[in-house]
Amino acid sequence: MRLYLLFITNKIKRIFSPAFIYTLDRTVDYTNEINWVFKEYGTHTFVKKSWAQLKGGYFLRQVNPRDIAIIAEVEAMRKINSDKFYISKESRMDIWTLTSTGKKITITGQEFIKDREIVNYTDVMDASRIAYHTGFKKGREIAEYLSTPSLSKKEGGKPTLTIIK
Repeated sequence: MRLYLLFITNKIKRIFSPAFIYTLDRTVDYTNEINWVFKEYGTHTFVKKSWAQLKGGYFLRQVNPRDIAIIAEVEAMRKINSDKFYISKESRMDIWTLTSTGKKITITGQEFIKDREIVNYTDVMDASRIAYHTGFKKGREIAEYLSTPSLSKKEGGKPTLTIIK
C-alpha cells in the first residue's frame, strides 16, 4: 500500500512539474527584438538572453524544445538577411556600391547582371532596381543607335533593323 501511494505521488509530481523550466514569452515581437525573453515555470520571473548567450551555455537544456525550434528558425532568417547586399551608393555611368555586414563591393550594372552569385545575395528590391536601370541605359543606347540616319537605312532608302547582342 505504501509503495502504491509513493507511485501515485510521483506520477502527480511528474504531471505538474514539466521537464523544462523556461518557456518563450509570446508577447514580444522577435522580428525586431534582439534578445530572447523566457518565463520561468511557476514564478513571475523573466530572463533575457541573446543568441550568443544561448549558444554558449547550458541554458537551452532547460528550455521547451518547441521554443528552441522557433528560436532556431528566426535566427536562421536573421542570418540570411544579415548576409544580403544592399545599395549604399549609386554613381553615374551605372556604377553601384553594395554593402553587407563587413563587405563592400563597387560594381557596374552589366557586371552585376552577369554575376549570378551577387544577384542571389542582393536584396530583391535592390537587384531589380539595378537591373531596371541597366536595361534602361542599354535600351537608350540601342534607340540612339537605331535613330542615326546613316545606320538605320540602306543605300536604297529602306530602313533595316540590326540585332545587337
